[in-house]
Amino acid sequence: MNKYIKRHCNLGSRSLYVTNDSDIKYKNINDMLDEKKSYTIQSSSILSFMMKNYIIGDETIIKGIKKEKWFHDQNNFTGENTPNILPSHGRLELTNEEIGDKLRLLLLDEARYFLNGKKTIGLLLSGGMDSRVVAGIIRELQENGEFLGDVVALTWGIETTRDVIYSRRIAKKFNWEHKHFKLNSETLIKNIYITAERGAEYSPLHLHAMSDISKLSGLDGILAGSYGDSVGRAEFSGKKVQSINSLLNDDFNKFALLNSRIKKENLPFLIDEIDSYHKCFSRESLWEYYEIDRQCHYMRRQLGACMDIIDDNIPLYQMFTDISVFGFMWSLSPKCRTDSIYTEVLKKLPGDLLTIPWARDGKLYPGQGEVCDNIEASHNLYGIWLRTECSTVIENAIYSGALESLNIFNPYTLSRLKHYWKKSKSNGADRFDERISWMASLSLLVEKYNIKSEYFSNNDYKEYLFSLKGYTYSTFYRNARHILKK
Repeated sequence: MNKYIKRHCNLGSRSLYVTNDSDIKYKNINDMLDEKKSYTIQSSSILSFMMKNYIIGDETIIKGIKKEKWFHDQNNFTGENTPNILPSHGRLELTNEEIGDKLRLLLLDEARYFLNGKKTIGLLLSGGMDSRVVAGIIRELQENGEFLGDVVALTWGIETTRDVIYSRRIAKKFNWEHKHFKLNSETLIKNIYITAERGAEYSPLHLHAMSDISKLSGLDGILAGSYGDSVGRAEFSGKKVQSINSLLNDDFNKFALLNSRIKKENLPFLIDEIDSYHKCFSRESLWEYYEIDRQCHYMRRQLGACMDIIDDNIPLYQMFTDISVFGFMWSLSPKCRTDSIYTEVLKKLPGDLLTIPWARDGKLYPGQGEVCDNIEASHNLYGIWLRTECSTVIENAIYSGALESLNIFNPYTLSRLKHYWKKSKSNGADRFDERISWMASLSLLVEKYNIKSEYFSNNDYKEYLFSLKGYTYSTFYRNARHILKK
């Protein structure tokens, strides 16, 4: 069945699955797979995940199945993919108030388009600033009579943490229904299996309560603000846009989970994937390329892809992704793309939302004064749950023989894992935990769909020494992280 869906020209457009020998496009990879067939692993995708926590470019875990190209259109007659016109980066200088006023108007327009004709919508609402801005936008449209429907605020997390408590305060200000979705070890185990079913393209730690939300009834659509930091505040993983580097500068593949040859043989392919998009969208400065890289690869292949599980059942739209919105923000000088823009936007929106602390630090935005309360910061205990209640599921998957059969993972590291990966005492999951949970999902995928490898066994002394090096790094990394957390 042809599952083609018309694309929209924005940053948050859902990326469909394609093959080289068919014009059919699919929403989900499991629509394309058959348990009676066998498939080949795409080893560059394994390396990419170990380096970045997501897959760079358009490949998937399975060779021959790809994501359609980002920000491209396909010619219906020739089948050729051609790049859309991506807005230019500029150096326009405006005051914070001018930028805030313009951004607010653009977000109102963006929300109007999605809300049109809908009676009840959901909002993924946390204690952060991005979803808070979206909440204020929706409320303004309600107050001026442009949106007459109902709003249900949707929040996941441990009930006594900032995200849940602050989001509940926001919902109460606007007299919205607030639905809370618990996170626990059972949720995490379920997400390990869901991640496997969906192609093991991201860590199960990023799915949270998305599966439960996708099963809600009575919602005509859901709005999210996942792109807010990157567009509205020009921030990626805590770094401002002018401070980010090339994607491959930061390599987290230091735990020796893979055979040493995998990086040597597959890194050139990842470089080519990044360069191919640079050729499609020419820029003047390196940081401009790096910003596009993070939208094309990081946001699309990790944060955006996870949300597809909701979009399967309920139309989901990411605010801040319309070309008018991010085009305006990109037109500004990077020195003008500051945290103060949100302050100006929220000043003009209903609810006095700046009086509720920011979940990131518990202070009034943007990080002003002292912490306002003693409410717990993290909305989950993923680290503890992984190493306790989830550990049997994880170890059964990792040691089923599926990963070892690929001859991609370091056999010495695999055999040693059970003796040291659970030693961390941190509440949250670290980079090592994230890879372990993903490996469990990958193993389940490999076993179910009979995925093979083109590699042969490589258990020589070099791999043993490489494994020892990875163990030393893992120990150092976790000890240093523990000290810094104190």
